[in-house]
Amino acid sequence: DTTSSMKSCLAAAAAKMCQVRNFILTYMGTSAQVRFAVVGYRDYGYEDPIQILPFTSNSQQVTNFLEKLTTKSSRDWDMCEDVISGLQAAVEMDWSATTKVMYLICDSPNHGRRFHDLRDSFRNDQHVDDPRQWAAADAAFAAINNL
Repeated sequence: DTTSSMKSCLAAAAAKMCQVRNFILTYMGTSAQVRFAVVGYRDYGYEDPIQILPFTSNSQQVTNFLEKLTTKSSRDWDMCEDVISGLQAAVEMDWSATTKVMYLICDSPNHGRRFHDLRDSFRNDQHVDDPRQWAAADAAFAAINNL
């Protein structure tokens, strides 16, 4: 989630990514093949809603990418985000490893009543009847389960 509410979390995400990598290498040994990828997503209406760093074993490249990610305010000013597009972008990447782990770091649900019980108000979700909450979401969830 690279919307403005996550600004303070991006630096923490970069630091945590390095900690996870170091832990894995300590636990499995320096010969372990560890790859990371990053998908930054935003909400509807942005010129650059998805930012992707493909899988890489270069942890410095991951850190640099995370440090360069920028947050932007939503034009909608509602609480929900386009989480499904972020998940779709993630599952379309090259998941060739035996062990696969995906972290979703966000502070708001996807658009649509399916994903939240927020009161129906313009401020909470401008897209409560978003059709992507059904087929597109189900396809993304199925793809995650099939990784």
